[in-house]
Amino acid sequence: MNLKEKFKKTIFFLEKEFPNSETELNYKSPFQLLVSVILSAQCSK
Repeated sequence: MNLKEKFKKTIFFLEKEFPNSETELNYKSPFQLLVSVILSAQCSK
């Protein structure tokens, strides 16, 4: 199984286990979401 197949399998599992998941972070673009996740991870230590 290559990396792409593992990624697809992981995404499928997460979508099945958490069908209505949403984030509490506010963002307008994928880049803003990425920065928000990085900053929130740094603040939760």
